[in-house]
Amino acid sequence: MQEPLDHDEAAYHREPRHPPGAMTIKTFCSWAGIGRSTAYRLMAEGSLPAVKVGKRRLVRISDAADWLASLPDHDEAHRTETAGKYRPGSS
Repeated sequence: MQEPLDHDEAAYHREPRHPPGAMTIKTFCSWAGIGRSTAYRLMAEGSLPAVKVGKRRLVRISDAADWLASLPDHDEAHRTETAGKYRPGSS
């Protein structure tokens, strides 16, 4: 009779896990730190591509990364927001 595999041996014999190619909207929102309504608005605007698989809507990992990379960094966004605004003490 063969002894059962311990946890480490069982993990060794399993198939390797591949990273997912896409994530659900719920997972994307958690990853991006945004709400569902914002995610759906971004999809409607075309800023965030998504695919439909059956009844589920998925965001490809590469599209999520591209969306994040397209956002302005904090310093750039702040400069844009304050450009041309009156600053006390400046002439």
